[in-house]
Amino acid sequence: MRIIIDMQACQNDSRFRGIGRYSTGIITAFLKQAQPKHECILLFNALFEDNISQLLSLYSQYVDAKNLHIWHGLGPTEARNTNNQHNKKISVLLREKYIEKLAPDIVFMPTFFEGFGDNTVLSMPKNRHYQIFATTHDLIPLVQKSLYLDPQPVFKEYYLDQVKTFKTADGFCAVSEASKRELIEYLNVDESKVISTSEGIEEQFKNSHPSVQKINKILGTDIKDRKMILYFGASDERKNHLKLIKAYSLLSPQKRKKSVLVLAGILNDHHLDKFKSYAERCGLSRTDYIFLKRVTDKEVIDLYSACYLFVFPSFHEGFGLPALEAMACGTAVITANTTSLPEVIGRKDLTFDPYNSIELKKYLEKFIDNKSYRDEIAKYCLEHSKQFSWEKSAQSILDFMQKKYIPSTAPTRDLNELQNECIQAIKKLRITSHLSDEAKEKLTYAVIKNYRETRKPRIYYDISKMMTVEFHTGIQRVTTEIFNQLAVHYTHRYEIIPVKISEHGRYLEEVKNANLVNIQKHRNQDSDLNDIRPGDLYLSVDLDHAVSLKPEAFDFLRRQGCKTHFVIHDLLPLDLGDNFFSPDSAIAHYNWLNEIAKSNALICVSQSVMQHANYYLNAIPNVNSDLKLGWFHLGANFSNTSANSASSIKKFKDIDFEHPVFFMVGSVEPRKGHLEVIEAMTELWDNGYKGSLVIAGARGWNNELVVEITNASQYKDKRLFWPQKVSDDDLAYLYSKSTALIAASLGEGFGLPIIEAMQHNIGVIARDIPVFKEVTHGTATYFKTTEQLQEVLLSYEKPTEVTVTAFQSWKQSTQQLMSVIENNQYPIEWQRDEKLRIFPLYTGRFDSTAGLRKSDRICSNNTAGLLLWGGYFPLDEGQYTLNILGKSYIDQSVTIKVISLIDDEIVEFAVYPKLQLNSQRSIYDAPELLTSVQFTLSKKLEEVEVYVEVDEENDLYLSSLEIIQLDDSDLDTHPMDAMTLQKSS
Repeated sequence: MRIIIDMQACQNDSRFRGIGRYSTGIITAFLKQAQPKHECILLFNALFEDNISQLLSLYSQYVDAKNLHIWHGLGPTEARNTNNQHNKKISVLLREKYIEKLAPDIVFMPTFFEGFGDNTVLSMPKNRHYQIFATTHDLIPLVQKSLYLDPQPVFKEYYLDQVKTFKTADGFCAVSEASKRELIEYLNVDESKVISTSEGIEEQFKNSHPSVQKINKILGTDIKDRKMILYFGASDERKNHLKLIKAYSLLSPQKRKKSVLVLAGILNDHHLDKFKSYAERCGLSRTDYIFLKRVTDKEVIDLYSACYLFVFPSFHEGFGLPALEAMACGTAVITANTTSLPEVIGRKDLTFDPYNSIELKKYLEKFIDNKSYRDEIAKYCLEHSKQFSWEKSAQSILDFMQKKYIPSTAPTRDLNELQNECIQAIKKLRITSHLSDEAKEKLTYAVIKNYRETRKPRIYYDISKMMTVEFHTGIQRVTTEIFNQLAVHYTHRYEIIPVKISEHGRYLEEVKNANLVNIQKHRNQDSDLNDIRPGDLYLSVDLDHAVSLKPEAFDFLRRQGCKTHFVIHDLLPLDLGDNFFSPDSAIAHYNWLNEIAKSNALICVSQSVMQHANYYLNAIPNVNSDLKLGWFHLGANFSNTSANSASSIKKFKDIDFEHPVFFMVGSVEPRKGHLEVIEAMTELWDNGYKGSLVIAGARGWNNELVVEITNASQYKDKRLFWPQKVSDDDLAYLYSKSTALIAASLGEGFGLPIIEAMQHNIGVIARDIPVFKEVTHGTATYFKTTEQLQEVLLSYEKPTEVTVTAFQSWKQSTQQLMSVIENNQYPIEWQRDEKLRIFPLYTGRFDSTAGLRKSDRICSNNTAGLLLWGGYFPLDEGQYTLNILGKSYIDQSVTIKVISLIDDEIVEFAVYPKLQLNSQRSIYDAPELLTSVQFTLSKKLEEVEVYVEVDEENDLYLSSLEIIQLDDSDLDTHPMDAMTLQKSS
């Protein structure tokens, strides 16, 4: 069977309600059950832009990209505004014609009574060549006309029209036996067309064992040891909140003192005011109840898990999913004895008359007074919940479809014929003359988008940066190599298109004059570059800080179903600051990370960089909730180079290869460690050492000292060589003749010269940092200090054979990158570390009165006072470690305070007067851990500040702060994350 599933219930506001949970659960389970025997197609509405990219990303794990479809309508279409009736009619037709184009056997609609207040478009054409199966959740407005329909004539007309259409479905999937009975009784539907499917529970609904502090944070107050009586759900009248409030108010003051009533869910201001007013009329005090306007899914699970009793008093339900979710989280549950709820709870003695407050009050008393009974019921509820699953529900729907299945009778027709038919059908509506010019333009665009020719998926390969710079860095070399490999090996599967983001920052522009492999012949040159579809990929291998200025372009790509991928080579500017890079590098790199954190995936050039990104994303306020982190290794190709070219032999004739020759490759800049190596070698040379040092690399930034020392060295061009314009042949020659490569960088993303050295069978002497151990698989010789480096150099002998460890060609590197993307090989599905706060000072969150602010730091300025103040961040009750990073140039102390302004008075929560700072002597001006202090908050604070006070003689700078919430096991320790430890070392 070829089955289309309408996805609008996952896109519209129903996604925040039970219908949304049902749709997500049933669709995911159905896809797992139905495929690969049956072909499933997911159909999305382009008028819902806000979450379509997340849904396309989520469901691409279950469905091939070719079966993810987006139809385009003419909005707005919400029926409550009668001015939208023309748009609605046209959009209904556009959707129906799009479905015809897909030629399904079955269309499955997980919901139908939508579209009055949003852009949902659902219909059931009379003359169709396929079957429609639709879910019925309830017919509450029809059953309770006086409450839901009669007061709203416009809604009544819309709803009753929907009912007439709904009756024409070929099969009905009722979420409960009660819902099935309503359908048969009120719509006179043939019972053979209806199946009761029940509902299920998503995997995350299990006891989360939240801490007391976590629950108090959600509730916004400390409930101490009081027993939580919880309701969660919507706030419309049938949910019966008032009877629950009344029943709770009938409890004795002693029992209310032992408990607290919590109502949570989607509560608007009107309903909140109504509930509070009614609670007061019932004699409840503000300490008796807590009303939560909105809570997240994670918070709901925590509330379910922590509550003493969950009460679901609804008069009328289609199913009652919150009750089942609470049961699955291991709490005791009682429900009303109406409609579907007895099916959910499974025991009559756990149901009550929702119209009788006194009866409900007696149930509350029974549970509050008898914990052993409560625990017995909680155990029952947990076991009973296991009878429900989305897999069972989905299988029953699939079996029902197969039983009722009638093959499609649609004739085969070409795309042009279908498009012309659609245009003629729109004309027959005789309403286009009423449309504005703008609406007509949108309609034309929608028709074009709905009838696009099929094509291969595309890779939009961004080379924006390469088009704006003359000097190409190592990163641009990687960008070129990977593009060329894609163009050679992947054009049979993709259209490979080199692009740049337009100057206006909204659309893509193709680059046709780039110095890259020509791939124009592999794609249709008449196709629209911005015809972006699900299955297309955007890939940025280059580093372009201008990305942060063009967020609209990437939002647009994702809304069309194109997944965006960025390669991270390193995040070193965030670690080391501007001293090691060009001015303002740290803030530029932070802004770049801030933008790419919204993408679908970040793919790093090493596992070390991936862990680094995992840490630093905690400093970014808005990260894509579905962001994935992966890694691949770079390649190395020297197949077209000569290691013995005559020009190379002549150029390097003065180097004494009879003695050890050590080789450094890469741009000359402070973090690369050239200065340290030159100073170490100079001391050895002064003591008669015969070895040589060759530096192959262009001048980078902030390297004046290296240039000065090299030019002034008495060993220049004798033992110390820095040749200019080193070609690939020259590199090959030097690799082949040298004793070992020295990789002395303080930090790297990968370390490509290491791979090249191993490829040429020479040894590697590397600084002892994680990424170098990863790349070499622990086979190199490592050093931590200058003294250790000297010891290694003095005793080092060129190995007769190097252990070659998994270096790869650019072809293999590109294959590894594409395997990560195509096979979803992401080790990390990113989640924020709730216990960690990172505050880089370049974000401007802190200020200074006694210091000098620079781009990435705050420096002392021979002035006494507050070197740092501000922050204004919320912290929950608990114990914390504050780590302060920067650089101390002398032995010195500072005063640190953690404060908050409460009732216009400064309250100090921690004071560390004259605290001695860590001061490490080093030739590198890199941030390090200056000090760690601990403090305790006895209650939640909305605005916490940190003060650092200095005297005139202090000489230091601050670069960032970390705040880490401690567990009991962490107390009296100074915890530091892995990156802090690496930076400190």
